[in-house]
Amino acid sequence: MYMNIRHLEAIVWISRLGSFAAAADKLHLTQPTVSQRVKELENHLGVKLFKRSGRRAILNVRGRALIPLAEQMLGLEQTICKAVGNLTAISGVVRVGVAELIALTWLPTLVAQVNQHYPDINIVIDVDLTGNLWTKFDQRKLDIVLLPSPVTRPYVRSIPLGGTTFSWIASPKLNIPDHVLGPEEISRWPVILLSAKSNIYTITKRWFTEANVNFSNVSLCNNLQTIATLTLNGLGISTLPAEIYQKEIDANKLVVLETTTPLPFINYQAVYQGDQELMLEEIVAKIAGEVSSFHKISPSPDTTG
Repeated sequence: MYMNIRHLEAIVWISRLGSFAAAADKLHLTQPTVSQRVKELENHLGVKLFKRSGRRAILNVRGRALIPLAEQMLGLEQTICKAVGNLTAISGVVRVGVAELIALTWLPTLVAQVNQHYPDINIVIDVDLTGNLWTKFDQRKLDIVLLPSPVTRPYVRSIPLGGTTFSWIASPKLNIPDHVLGPEEISRWPVILLSAKSNIYTITKRWFTEANVNFSNVSLCNNLQTIATLTLNGLGISTLPAEIYQKEIDANKLVVLETTTPLPFINYQAVYQGDQELMLEEIVAKIAGEVSSFHKISPSPDTTG
């Protein structure tokens, strides 16, 4: 049995994820298949690569020495594919974590474009809050995350997706005064926000605290569409992207509140690991940058509402 690139792929992902089971999940293989690949590699090299440590896969000295060389080989494979291969024929699974606003807007376009140009790439979608997406990404349970900036992780790559502005929005049922409102006035009404693991929660909390206003009369929800429904029913004021709910605004079912200080423009990025051989992730991230319907720059203040 000769060593091949799939043997090296298995050991690299075991090293990164810490177990045979996690590597099997990442590679969409069974755990026995991953174990067999490691056994074949060890037989070819004539050495053991792991030491026993419960359920954790712990590389021994020889195993650790192999990893950077294996990563170089995987990177070379990707370089060859990019240089002379037919990229439309590449295959694999890409696990994509998506902020809900993207799921509500241009995510279908992204999936359609990938399917059209790379029919053998399978996208697995996970829609979640920003904090949860980062956790899964850091644990290598997601290959790409499409979420709000900033990106503070070292050794990652990112592609800008443009951005949008959230506005204070309410139902006319609340009879909110028709004048410019400050944080103190907004705080007198029930506020409905995405939960604390969301980017907009952090931004909104800062909006109140920078004005020295108590941030207390707040209900939290983990779903943007549910927040919009609660807002439509007059149960509170919320922060929503006005563009997404323009139909309801035009029908006077929702109103955009003018405030002394607008909420900031929020940029989004496609983020993936900085490993050299992650070609599938790079392809999907670049397509996301191309199809995003977000504003590429912040709109002027008089257009944000």
